[in-house]
Amino acid sequence: MSLEFKEKILRLLERDREFRYAVAGLIGLDEILKRLDKHDEKFNAILSRLDEHDRKFNQIIARLEEHDRKFNEVLKRLDGHEEVLESHGEELARLRRDLNEGFNLLRRHIDALGARWGFYG
Repeated sequence: MSLEFKEKILRLLERDREFRYAVAGLIGLDEILKRLDKHDEKFNAILSRLDEHDRKFNQIIARLEEHDRKFNEVLKRLDGHEEVLESHGEELARLRRDLNEGFNLLRRHIDALGARWGFYG
């Protein structure tokens, strides 16, 4: 192919849009462009889904942070209750013993009354 002919073709490609498109079609460029357009559509759909997942992920992170904050508040309150129980532990144990003694005494009295009136035994 002569240099003059090559230069003519290059000038036609530069200046003549119709000729340029005809050549592009012959070499399969239009098919490549169509495929690229399809890939762009798929890529944009993937980006859209990724944005949605990112939004949901950020919502979940925010909810987890809120749960973590509330959980730490509950732990602090439990620590406070443990301190109260520890400081009153001996007193609570004594009150429990006294209560059990009182129930035992009440049971003995009821049993005695029942025996006296013939309800037991």
